[in-house]
Amino acid sequence: IAAQKLLTEGTVQRVLILDCDMHYGDGTDGILERLGLARSITNATFGRWFHQPSQASAYLQRLREVVAGFDAFDLVLYQAGADVHVNDPLGGVLTTDQIIERDQIVFEGASASDTPIAWNLAGGYQEPLRKVLDIHDNTMRACAAVHFSERQSWEADKSAKAQPVSQDSAAAINGRGGQGSDRQTGPMEPSRNMDM
Repeated sequence: IAAQKLLTEGTVQRVLILDCDMHYGDGTDGILERLGLARSITNATFGRWFHQPSQASAYLQRLREVVAGFDAFDLVLYQAGADVHVNDPLGGVLTTDQIIERDQIVFEGASASDTPIAWNLAGGYQEPLRKVLDIHDNTMRACAAVHFSERQSWEADKSAKAQPVSQDSAAAINGRGGQGSDRQTGPMEPSRNMDM
């Protein structure tokens, strides 16, 4: 529904639904086909291809391949399923560490390609519920790690650009020494201090 609305508004032209829930998203495929949206919306549903722990390496490799194509899309809608965990009664492909790796691959790929991403938490049927919530917490941590890293870098760049330029610094930028300065002149490097 979100992808169709954005397409109708002209906000996006190509959307990727990255479905990393355990179960095949055949309902999504059916809707895309019925509404004639399959040319504008791609549904990469990992439940179609992977079903058991012996496929974990292939799963993560295929994910890297899909993520490498993020720049072909205006938006990624990421379904971060917890039921893909090996201990889930309805799942069984990835370990906790592999799910963390999955999420890192996705969020880092979106960042590297500058592709907007929206994600939702899905699936997860382990007992007690805390086990499912831990998986979802890890997804949030992976997202936050990428987001806050980008934000710190952006704020450092913004801070460096906002620093007032002294007469000596301006003279050095222009290739002249400042008054009374015996410093070498040349281009200045912006400060990259990221202490916050």
